Amino acid sequence: MNQAARVLVFRNSAGEEISAPGEWMPAWIEIVGASPDAWREVSLSIQNQPCEVLPRCLPGESTPRLLAQWPRAGTGHYHLQWKIGEDSGARSITINSQKISSAAYSHLLEDLETRLPASLAIALQSVGGLGGVYFLPPSQSTLAQEWDRLQRAARGHNARPGLIEVLRVLVTDPHRVLATREMWTPTLRARRPLPSRLGMAVARPGNVQLLENDGEYSGSWRLRRVVDARVEETFDVYENRLVKGFYEQVQRRLRRLNARLKQTTSHAEIAQRAEELAHELHQARRAISA
Repeated sequence: MNQAARVLVFRNSAGEEISAPGEWMPAWIEIVGASPDAWREVSLSIQNQPCEVLPRCLPGESTPRLLAQWPRAGTGHYHLQWKIGEDSGARSITINSQKISSAAYSHLLEDLETRLPASLAIALQSVGGLGGVYFLPPSQSTLAQEWDRLQRAARGHNARPGLIEVLRVLVTDPHRVLATREMWTPTLRARRPLPSRLGMAVARPGNVQLLENDGEYSGSWRLRRVVDARVEETFDVYENRLVKGFYEQVQRRLRRLNARLKQTTSHAEIAQRAEELAHELHQARRAISA
C-alpha cells in the first residue's frame, strides 16, 4: 500500500472503511496522517477543486477524526491531492458502475464510441448528408480480421507509425502545459490568492482571526487561510488523453480477442502472438509511467 493510500481512507456513511466510494453514494474521506487539532494545516482537493477538511465524529464515536465529505459522483476516474504541512501527495480512484458488470460496461462504451457514431454517419448518409463521403456499416469480424486490425494499430502499416512507436517517442518528449491548481494556504505564505475564492475563505468555519492590541480586540480581522493559485506543469492534456484512450481501447480488444482465441485450438499460434503484442504494448506504456 502506497503513502497516499495510507493517508486517505474512505468510509461510508456508517463509518465503515471502504476501498472507494460507490456510484452516487455519500462517503467520507479520512485524513489519517494528521491530528484533528491541526486541521488548519491540512488541505485536500478533488479534481483540482478544494474540499473542506474539518474535525468530525463518525456515527457512534466520540473521538473526532479529520474528515472531508466526498461529493456524490458517477462512474469514472477521480484525482485527489492532499497536503499536510510540508508533506503532499496524490491518489487516483475509480468508481465502478453498480448497475452493470465491468464487462458489460466496457461493451457499452465500445458501442457508444464505435457502433453509435458509425450508425449516425450512415443515417446521415442515407438522407443525403456528409457531402458524398461513404462509410461501411459496422459488421462482425472474424478472428483473423480482428487480429490483423489490432496488429496494424499497434505496430503500424504502410509507413504509418503504430501505437508502440508513438508511445516510445512520447517517453522522450511528451506534450505538457502549465495548469493552475487551487489549494488552501496560510495567508502569510500565499503567493497568488484568488479574489473569487475570498467569499469561501470568509465563510469557512474558524478561518477568520480577530486581531488583538495590548490584550484587547482591535476590531480588525485577518483570514488564517486563503485559496492560493499555483501554476505547475501537467501532462493531462487532450493529446495525451487521446493516446491513452486509444491504448486502452486496443488493450481491451486484445484481451477480448485472447479470450475468444483460447476457446479454440485452431488459433493457438495467433493467441501466443496476441499475448506477446499485449505485453509489448504494456511495456511501452510502463516506460511512460516511469
